[in-house]
Amino acid sequence: MFTDASLEGWAATIINEQPLKVSIFFGSWLDEKHENPHSIPHINVLESMAFLLGCQRLPCASPNGEIIIFIDNTTVVASIEKQYSANFRTNETTRTALQVLAEKGYVAHRVRWVDSIRNLADHFTRMSAFRVHEKTGI
Repeated sequence: MFTDASLEGWAATIINEQPLKVSIFFGSWLDEKHENPHSIPHINVLESMAFLLGCQRLPCASPNGEIIIFIDNTTVVASIEKQYSANFRTNETTRTALQVLAEKGYVAHRVRWVDSIRNLADHFTRMSAFRVHEKTGI
């Protein structure tokens, strides 16, 4: 799963290998109850929120499911690895996302930093004119 956030919106690209299926979810922060643009949180919080939104859209895992998470924000990568962040909202959101993974049956996860240019969710974070969508296909 690739997740990303910008000040405009969020995105998650989920690639299932068996059977091969690509799902893309994205939306505007205004869709996520931030009607006032001045109330949009810091980018690190937004990145952790994108991770949570992506986790919520994952299918349930097969027994002993594993997932690899690619994020282009080193703060969020570190908060997932350590399961702790000095920022309360980042910490709370990351902890919730990890609980969602566990509830969906993902017993193991690996998180990797990915360069923005290689982040398959990056482009969709800047499509704020659209509402939350799912695009499935190859």
